[in-house]
Amino acid sequence: MFDAKPIGTPLANHFKHQLSAKFCPLDATEKCLMSKIPYESAIGSLMYLMACIRPDIAYALGKVSKYNANPRKVHWEVVKWILRYIKGTMGYGLLFDAHSHQAKTLVGFVDSDYAQDLDTRRSTTDYVMTLGGGCITWRSVLQKCKTLSTTEVEYVATTKATKEAIWLDRLTSEMGLPQGCVTLYCDSQSALYLAANQVMSSKIKHIDVKYHFIRQVVSEGKVKLQKVAGTLNPADGFTKYIPLESFSSHRAKLQILLMDEEES
Repeated sequence: MFDAKPIGTPLANHFKHQLSAKFCPLDATEKCLMSKIPYESAIGSLMYLMACIRPDIAYALGKVSKYNANPRKVHWEVVKWILRYIKGTMGYGLLFDAHSHQAKTLVGFVDSDYAQDLDTRRSTTDYVMTLGGGCITWRSVLQKCKTLSTTEVEYVATTKATKEAIWLDRLTSEMGLPQGCVTLYCDSQSALYLAANQVMSSKIKHIDVKYHFIRQVVSEGKVKLQKVAGTLNPADGFTKYIPLESFSSHRAKLQILLMDEEES
């Protein structure tokens, strides 16, 4: 990969329909060929990088890590694509601004896709929590339940992010940075309405009670949910492939920046 050409995004649109189990090796010969490729080793190295300082590769990495036990050549091509992205952004890291108006403020962003996993038709929950403008926790994970609408999937995702916000509020309070109320941004107006209103209808009565936890913390003032436009939601880059311009904008909002430029 030393001679590989750097690229600007961790995932390309043309891979979208190839990230499926149907592209896994079909015979012993192909499995033998793939066993000589350091797929798991590359995934492990990227996973460590993502968990430490690179939330921008979380979504792409989640897509390819599913095939650790049985990868095919197309999955390896995606891994190499991620490595090319890392090569082009090796100088990037997380910036925490002590002089920002949000220096001591915990803020979260949440988003989801809808039934985009080709194998299970499950949806993805994606959230990122920031302090001082920089990312402190993030996650891109398949939901355990199968949702029946975009409202439901956003509601489930927002509940998941709310639990993270509550935990971080307790943690920062122990550090002498009590939040009182954590602001969480979501781009689904219908999910925000469900969270803020104790309503019930035929379209949502099947939703598991554990996901209504969000209503309690919102009514208690522990979490404040705010609407953000989808194009301005930096968590959007954790749910799908987006073009370079949008991806770069979201990455900058999360203060994943070129450190040399910041130092200069």
